[in-house]
Amino acid sequence: MLLADQDRSRWDRAAISEASALLAALDAIAARVRSNLWHAARADALRQLGRTGEARRELSLALDLAQTGPDRRLLARRLAALSSDPGGG
Repeated sequence: MLLADQDRSRWDRAAISEASALLAALDAIAARVRSNLWHAARADALRQLGRTGEARRELSLALDLAQTGPDRRLLARRLAALSSDPGGG
């Protein structure tokens, strides 16, 4: 099913609004409770907002904080995929 331009525009605005709300909620969390999961979630919100450079930095922090092999592999794959994105900033 293809979206009409107007519907696509509404969909894009909703996605941006959700990502912005997520980013604001994450930023309100106290620094002492920030973990690799916090940085990974923040990276995802930043990526959705097109802030690729910031998303890469957050993923790198998440990778540094990750303590298990599976977490580290997942974060490394996400970072590699984001770093290979030619449209990233």
